[in-house]
Amino acid sequence: MAFLVPFEAPDFIVDDSIATISRLFCQRALQTPRRRCLGTREFLARDDESPEARGDYEWYSYLDVLRMASELFYGLQAIGLKQGDHVGIMSANRVEWALVDLACGALGAITVPIYDTIALADIIFIANDSQITTLFLTLNTLQVWSAAAPSCPTVKTVVLFDDRYDDRWFIHKAWAHATGIKHPPLTSVPFVYKSFEDCDDGDRKEGIANERDLTPAERAHEAGTKMRYPRRLVCTSIPLEKVEDSSTCQYTYLPSLEVSHDLDKTGSPTNVLHLVSYTLHGVMAYGRKTPAYHNIDFRRAYLSPDTLTTPIYSLDIAGPDTLMTLVYTSGTTGNPKGVKLTQGNVLWTSASMAEHRVEKRQNAQEFNLSYLPNAHIYQRVIQGVMWYCNGATGFWCGSIKGLSSDIQTLRPTIFIAVPRILNRVFEGIMNNIEKLSVFRRFLFFLMFSIRRKAMRRNTSWPKWTNLFFSATKALLGGRCCLCVTGSAPLSQKVGEFLYIACDTRVIEGWGMTETAAHGTVQPMDTKHWGYVGCALDSSTKIRLNSVPDMDYLVTDKPNPRGEVWIKGPSVFSGYYNDDAKTKETLTEDGWFMTGDIGEYDRSLGELRLIDRKGCIFKLSQGEFICTTTIENTLFQSKLIDQCLVYGDRLQSYLLTVIVPNFAELRATLAAASGAANNLIHLSDRELAVKEAAIIAVLREVEQTCAAHQLRPYEIPRAVILEHQPWTQDNESLTPALKIRRTKLISRYRPYLGSLYHHINKISSHKPSMQQIALTVIKVIDGATLSEVSTQITGASGLSGMSHQ
Repeated sequence: MAFLVPFEAPDFIVDDSIATISRLFCQRALQTPRRRCLGTREFLARDDESPEARGDYEWYSYLDVLRMASELFYGLQAIGLKQGDHVGIMSANRVEWALVDLACGALGAITVPIYDTIALADIIFIANDSQITTLFLTLNTLQVWSAAAPSCPTVKTVVLFDDRYDDRWFIHKAWAHATGIKHPPLTSVPFVYKSFEDCDDGDRKEGIANERDLTPAERAHEAGTKMRYPRRLVCTSIPLEKVEDSSTCQYTYLPSLEVSHDLDKTGSPTNVLHLVSYTLHGVMAYGRKTPAYHNIDFRRAYLSPDTLTTPIYSLDIAGPDTLMTLVYTSGTTGNPKGVKLTQGNVLWTSASMAEHRVEKRQNAQEFNLSYLPNAHIYQRVIQGVMWYCNGATGFWCGSIKGLSSDIQTLRPTIFIAVPRILNRVFEGIMNNIEKLSVFRRFLFFLMFSIRRKAMRRNTSWPKWTNLFFSATKALLGGRCCLCVTGSAPLSQKVGEFLYIACDTRVIEGWGMTETAAHGTVQPMDTKHWGYVGCALDSSTKIRLNSVPDMDYLVTDKPNPRGEVWIKGPSVFSGYYNDDAKTKETLTEDGWFMTGDIGEYDRSLGELRLIDRKGCIFKLSQGEFICTTTIENTLFQSKLIDQCLVYGDRLQSYLLTVIVPNFAELRATLAAASGAANNLIHLSDRELAVKEAAIIAVLREVEQTCAAHQLRPYEIPRAVILEHQPWTQDNESLTPALKIRRTKLISRYRPYLGSLYHHINKISSHKPSMQQIALTVIKVIDGATLSEVSTQITGASGLSGMSHQ
């Protein structure tokens, strides 16, 4: 039985002139050629790990990026890349990532992003399964690739990113030590970043200025300090065929303060750099030599873009139905699956999101920080959103420790986050509030209550309250207008607090790789968090299908519940090289069976995710969890008879309830020295709440999970011991002797929720086993769970879903 969710979404179409990402970008670049487009923080010192080692953002304009993408487009053609070829990208987010995406999109080559942090076996599988022929990577991933290369015979060409100044300096230093290099690096490049002062000057002329004051270090300009270096462009064009001696490659426009990669970290140039066929700017140089590129009048593009008639790069090779990318999802079991997404799939999500959830503000440019991995389709879709609204994207430095510095420097107007990041912001604010004096803390919460009352009345809060929240607003840069979060639910407490204290709209959304991150998004004026909103456009259909074996029915009252199915222009066409899996999840008439269990709230008109089929869900940091896999692993221990793994989508770790083998547990305690020996004569009921017993089982859990190579986030952090076995008689097992998961979770949820609460209050990031055991005892308070289970009520649900 099915229920079509009656979202009231507007009609929406995408014009053919912007029906692909490359067409969209070309149009926007000619509309606003001088605006900021892609930015990287400048390098001020050698230590790249320190936030203080990086300065302000330097920018390529829209026309700069269009010109570079055009050079790369023709350069890729020159080295033999063609439509339909598979191109791998193994890199953190940076300018070159966007350039390759644009150029390959225009060329009709299919990009295959690879996380720069995944296991070697997954890299090899993805490269071979997708038959990558050309691979783009960074110096940081080159060493990893050197281990994978012998097992990936289809990869014939390796291109090294070299647009960042630290990379160019390293190449300049290391190349002379390498042998067997096919194509040496260039002596110069025709592009240089523009400083933020230059861009501010352009903003003033355009009437969109939103400047910031210079820092003391930037004003000082004193030699020997971490000052901003003078950029000096050298454009002595030397033909490639004359560059034979790599020792002549002098990047004279590099900063005088040396910034380089550590050779020991990157690998020996002799052993690693010989794998490189070209650098990115080397490929672009080939593009500049092609006749087609010479026909483009870039001077006219800069001076009068409306009069430019010659295409920058081809706009006709790829269309909306052209396969754009294969995005491999890790899932939880088996090999990664390659999701096939077309140009139209990706463009639809970007355009619909930009059109319906980005406020159209006059005399302003949107700014976004790119830090979520480009290897996931969501960040690439957000890049499309920024291009749709002529926005600017600044790339982070790559360190979680420096993320706050990146935010303060860029000052994004749109901030994309996962709940884990927002939870950290909330916790940081609350910790600082606790340090305030009693009076100042009282004053803060008084102002907070005034704003909350205004929010609940749907009225504007008094402007004078801004004085009390300037510091909290500055945590997101000071000018953030919209914060979008997804992948896991955001609690009402955190969502409401950030909305008030940071003075920014906070909305949640839901989408999947298979839908090009499209699905549902909350309205801009939402005051209810923990929901995922409604469809953005009328072309996207959502329906719920009953799941009787999990007691989710579309006939449930007051709200229908069931598995979420989605159909629309963003839905993928199938899994690469996996027709069987495609048929399992994609119906013949185009409905994608997501596996998520949803509830349509009739009063709000929004969808809420409450569960997941197949015992699979996400933790707050976005990591997939398969409880069945973990439980099957724990069953390998002779100390464990029965177990239930539990997680909350608002939490970053797992808990478990275990019925131990008490005979084995007593034997384990008897083998231990000290007071544990005195416990073996206790009853099962008494032993289940003893510190030594809990620690013994918890240690066994950790050791068993580690021995079976489970990831750290898959290892339960705490364990509750149940003395009474689960049977059919106490309605804990099915006739097939499988656990009744929903019933057990309803039974134990109050204890598990309380355990989360108390563990989170422990100051240590990773509490000791003794702290965990004492916390479990405190939560159980000496009572036997089975005795009070009949008093427990709660909505049924699979592990990993919180019901608020």
